[in-house]
Amino acid sequence: MIQPKFPLITATQNPVFKDLVDSLDGRGERVLVHGLKSARDIVLKNEAEPRANRKLKVKTLIARESFRIENSDAASALFQMRFADPVTRLVFSDALFDQIDPFGVPDVIVAFDRPEIPTWSFETESGESHTASPTATLIVATQNPLNLGACLRSAAAFGVKRIVGLKESASVFHVKTIRASMGHVFDLDILRGPSIHEFSKIKLSDELSNKIPERLVALDMSGTSLVDFTWPENPIFLLGEEGQGLPENFRGLKVKIPMESSVESLNVSVSASIAMYDWSMKSRPS
Repeated sequence: MIQPKFPLITATQNPVFKDLVDSLDGRGERVLVHGLKSARDIVLKNEAEPRANRKLKVKTLIARESFRIENSDAASALFQMRFADPVTRLVFSDALFDQIDPFGVPDVIVAFDRPEIPTWSFETESGESHTASPTATLIVATQNPLNLGACLRSAAAFGVKRIVGLKESASVFHVKTIRASMGHVFDLDILRGPSIHEFSKIKLSDELSNKIPERLVALDMSGTSLVDFTWPENPIFLLGEEGQGLPENFRGLKVKIPMESSVESLNVSVSASIAMYDWSMKSRPS
């Protein structure tokens, strides 16, 4: 039997359950992390931060009914943790748990309050003061959450810490994005951006532009080969929509990945990873 101090939920009308269902696509009030190891690692890392620097606030701990918390030291420690704010601890019937678990995890889901996401704009970008060390911004219109998550994982790996999600993009807090990113989405600075079509009509005065078109880089088969490309200082790397590509009249630089002519294109996350790696290598101090 599951420890009785954790209420068992079986009804689909339960408000916590309904709240979690509404959050699966990343646009609800909660952010869900699936699987005991991933969830516990993120909780512990977050709780180790000074309170002012914490990005996440734990809201609910949910265990699957057929999972025995008392037989797992990691789960017992997680469910017995003390948090600064009240945290609800529940057990969901397997049937209910399955409805908020597209991955088939056998044990635990943690729900966090959705963090506030600042707004990015051309004006705010032009006003940024960059540090002496190289920085890059990744702007995404990627609609497939698995592709998006893979892009975010690579961004974290190659030192691209600033991510702007455009209106066309899947949510960075979609459960599949989080899982594909291996939780690294929480290591990045996330901002909310405009539509990708705004990039075809940048209208800034010379005083405000901060040379944004000269820093804006996108992948396109008509662009300069990465082999010969020199990255601008503090580049803004734009990923277009799958299948749609770049907006008409795109203002910026274009680069391409040299490859065999028999291959028309690469997966967006693979392409983005190669480009970010190239930037990372070329931007290192000599």
